[in-house]
This record gives sequence, structure tokens and C-alpha cells, in this order.
Amino acid sequence: MNLRFVSLTILLSPLFTLSASYNFLSANSINDRSYLSNKTVLITGPTSGLGLQVVKDLASLPTQNKPFKVILLARSESKAISTSEILKNVDIKTEIIVGDLSSPNQVFRMAEETKNLVNSIDVLIINAGMFSTATEREVQSDGLEKHFALNYLHQTILITQLLPLLTSPSSSRVCIMGSYTTLEFAKGKLDFSTLHSKEGKSMGGPGSSLPSAHVYSHAKLAQHMWAKHASKVMPKGVTINVACPGNVPGTNLDTWSELRSKIPRFLMPGVNWLLASRTVEVGVQPMMFIMGSSYMTSKTGTFTDWSWKKKSLQYFEPKPIEEYHNGEVAESVADPQQCSRLYDETEALMERFKEVPVAV
Repeated sequence: MNLRFVSLTILLSPLFTLSASYNFLSANSINDRSYLSNKTVLITGPTSGLGLQVVKDLASLPTQNKPFKVILLARSESKAISTSEILKNVDIKTEIIVGDLSSPNQVFRMAEETKNLVNSIDVLIINAGMFSTATEREVQSDGLEKHFALNYLHQTILITQLLPLLTSPSSSRVCIMGSYTTLEFAKGKLDFSTLHSKEGKSMGGPGSSLPSAHVYSHAKLAQHMWAKHASKVMPKGVTINVACPGNVPGTNLDTWSELRSKIPRFLMPGVNWLLASRTVEVGVQPMMFIMGSSYMTSKTGTFTDWSWKKKSLQYFEPKPIEEYHNGEVAESVADPQQCSRLYDETEALMERFKEVPVAV
């Protein structure tokens, strides 16, 4: 067995307990999806993994809670069409916009297409992402490190470009699929110097020897930091919150796929126990909560972390984005100056791609 995967199981073992004070949500708040009723929802990365499960959960809602329309932003048109059938079968309208979310100029184009399709968005779900098995940094033709481009930059472009649609209803929700690796791998400290460049390391770091652990966790940490600052400057009525799914090996992320291929099947139950692994059906519930629960009305700048160290969900009340269920704090997310710096530098970076022609 590859030792880097052994190190992961040791790292994420839930065999210890950290002391923290917990406040728990009520069952009504946990299960409430009433906010989604008759709403227009947009989701990125809806054709597999956690995104596909969000679609399935939307389709399975009681009639009174079903959204009116779901807009699917996906790379594969055929997969998006297949996914849309899940919604159409229960009378939820759909729209499909095809493009590469790792390409900033294509994300700008997809945002413009969205504006031409609908007049408002009630729930914007940032879900698309990657976790590569590469041991070296992978840089796109546009000069951006791949994890930064897909996991982080597509978020900032879509949210900023779709603000006119998010401010159209009296309230709207931006919901981001975050990650505990911001603490476990990145240790809550953002490396600005190599965040999106071809220079710097890819694998390893203080929290993991996994391939791409460094670039993945820093891109996710940037997501959290940008959301923290955005929660302070969003127009009235627009909230922005982050949810953590925990360890979900059933997704199609490359790292999980390699893990499943490297470990003998008879050992997987033990590995899943060490990792506190969750199914996609379970892992998606924190996201469904911030999307649909009336508990989240007017709440912004929060992190719903129902403990990645346990297989079963621990229904803790959301905390500020910088704070985790065990009481630990991400230093960079808690620092307003760092968050503001990232926000401003990202604005400047986005301008580089805004006017680039897109071949459709």
C-alpha cells in the first residue's frame, strides 16, 4: 500500500477528541428545506459526486419545498442533459450552460449566458472542484495553477458577475462547498506567494503528504477567506455561507479514485472507519441545510462543520467561517487584512480575463 495513503488515514483518524463547547441545532432546523420552495437555483459541477447528490436531493423534496428551476453549469453537455432529466421527471424546470469552469474567460461567458436566461437567482451553489493526484504543480495555458482556477476563481467570478441576479429577489443565498482540509492540510494559513503560480510545491505540507494536498487545501482556504470578506460587503439581502461535507470517498475526485484503486477491497471498511468516511447522501446534508433551512435566514459569514472526524453527522450550530467544530481557528480567515488583500488581488486578477475572447 502506498505510504502516502497510510499517512492520510493516520492523519484523519478520529480516535482522539478535542475539547470544545457545542451548541446543537434542533431537528426542525436540520430538516427544514422550506426556503427552496419555488426558487431558482444555480449549481456548478452538478453531474457527479456531491453536486449530483444535491440535484437528487432537490428532486426528492416534498412538492411544497421543490424549487421552480435549476440551472446546471457543467463541462459535459451529455452528462448535464442526463442530470436534468432527474429534475424534469418531478416537474422542476431546468436550464443547461456548458463550459469549462477552470477557464476564467469561459466562466465570464457562462455568467453572461445566465443573465440572458433568468432575471433572478435565489440560491447559488459553488460546488465544482478538483483534487488531482499529480505530484507536481499543474499549470494551465493561461498561467493559473489548476486547483486555484477551478476550486477558487470560478467562485469569485460567478458570484461577482451574478450579483445583479442575486439582488433581484428580496433575499438570496450563496452556498459554498468548503473543506476541512483548510485546517488539516493548510493549517489555516494562506501562502500568498505561490497561490496561483507555476512556482511552489504541490504535494505535502504540514498536514499531509498527499499529492496536490498543498494546492488543493490552499485553494479551498482562499474560498473561505474570500467568502469571509464578501460576507461583509455583499448587498443587503445576499448571504454567503460555507458548508463542509467531511470525507466522502464516493465522489469522483481523482485523489479518492486513486485511494480506492490502491487499497485492497477487504481493507476498505477499516480505511473508511479510520477516515470517518461518509456516503455522498450523508456528506451533502450540511450543504442542503445552508441552502434550504429557514434557520439560515439572514445569517451570513458562517461555516457549517458537522465534524469531519466522525462518520455520523454532528449537528452543530454554524460558526464564523474561520472557526471549526473543535474550536480551532484558521488564522488567515480570521485576519481581516489578509482576507481584504485576497479579495482585492482577486479583483485585479479577474480583470485580466474579463475581456479575453472565448471560442464557443
